[in-house]
Amino acid sequence: PKSVDSCGRVRGEVVDYCNSIFRFDDPSLAVTCTSGVINQQGRPFMHGYEIHLEKATIHFEFSALAEPNAPEVNPVKVFTDGGDVIYPDLGDGDPIHGFAREIAEVAHCLTTNTPSKILAGSLARDAIEICEMQARQILGKS
Repeated sequence: PKSVDSCGRVRGEVVDYCNSIFRFDDPSLAVTCTSGVINQQGRPFMHGYEIHLEKATIHFEFSALAEPNAPEVNPVKVFTDGGDVIYPDLGDGDPIHGFAREIAEVAHCLTTNTPSKILAGSLARDAIEICEMQARQILGKS
């Protein structure tokens, strides 16, 4: 993004919770996010997203509100512009498999001496820069 408008709650000098609107050169791009920690007893981890595209919407929700060893997963689904709902096959969803694939990607890059397109350092750098933009805005250090 070229800029970010964020508001939130801080704990000391650390952003605890925030809402952000990301601004891009293309004004038709509408990107927002809410993230952080809610220090409420009994409120476990939740994660989700909804991505609105030109011809489809992608939606996912995960919640640990159920039994501790039985999280509620609302699987990834794609709503098409034709009214269909597609449930892509993403495997069993075990997070250890994603971690194993990341390690395999690192091993491949090291053995072939090629940079990773999916684990590039520039992606991490960009993510940190965006988080810092949010924090500066919330802490009043713009």
